[in-house]
Amino acid sequence: MTKWDYDDIINTAWWHGNSEGREEGLAEGLTNGRLDMAKKMKALGVSPEMICQTSGLRAEEVKAL
Repeated sequence: MTKWDYDDIINTAWWHGNSEGREEGLAEGLTNGRLDMAKKMKALGVSPEMICQTSGLRAEEVKAL
């Protein structure tokens, strides 16, 4: 194996790990944002149906807030 092969393996592994972590972080951030928005809407007295339509959360998730 040459130095170039080794460098390519390391760079590829880093890139895949970095992009997977980024995707997981974005998904978690979106979920937290939706929950935060739904909590604020619920505190304002918005109907659960409207919260579901706006946030994309299920009725059970809105009731649990």
